[in-house]
Amino acid sequence: MIKKIDIAGIQLDNYSARECVMAVERMLNENAFHTVEEVNMDMVMLASSDEAVSDTLNRLDCSIITEKGILSAVGERAVGHRETDADDCFYEILRRLERNHKSIFLLAEGKKELQEIEQYVEKNFERLTIAGMVATEEFVEDEDAIVNEINAATVDVILSVMPSPKQEHFLSNNRGKMSVILWYGVGNCKFAKRKYSLLRSIQKRIRIYKLENH
Repeated sequence: MIKKIDIAGIQLDNYSARECVMAVERMLNENAFHTVEEVNMDMVMLASSDEAVSDTLNRLDCSIITEKGILSAVGERAVGHRETDADDCFYEILRRLERNHKSIFLLAEGKKELQEIEQYVEKNFERLTIAGMVATEEFVEDEDAIVNEINAATVDVILSVMPSPKQEHFLSNNRGKMSVILWYGVGNCKFAKRKYSLLRSIQKRIRIYKLENH
């Protein structure tokens, strides 16, 4: 499988779920600021006309492709990549944050979205510490105040559910100001769709075993 693909001038990682999770785990052990985002076709299209989005996507330490259409657009087979891989990556990354006693800061555009991600994390990752959270709509045109909230919380990871391009604009404007190890942007995610049935849980445990023993 080709590890890097170019689409409309954007360099994206063509990683399997396992490779994405392993890359993030390595980042968590390094004393540096790293960026990871889930990337869909809408974001790639935005990048063609938005310099901040283009720059942010090209500078990601790890991009998680969420749509097979991106691979099809460059003529690559979706080997090791399915649309559900983003769910697998998300689950495994948060599970490892929980296991390694990391703290997270939740960043959303509105209070409703913030509540949804808070409830999702508390329900599915009970031992993962939420050290702070902000709805950016409460800090209109005052990104410095948001950065101050993040830094005051002294967290390891920012979990962003802001929609694109606002998510990428915020990261582009403030990447050098935030004292965290990892920025994980998942965009305007519908967390209700990331629930796990018993069957899916069993299948996931099998994948976890494979991830941890390769």
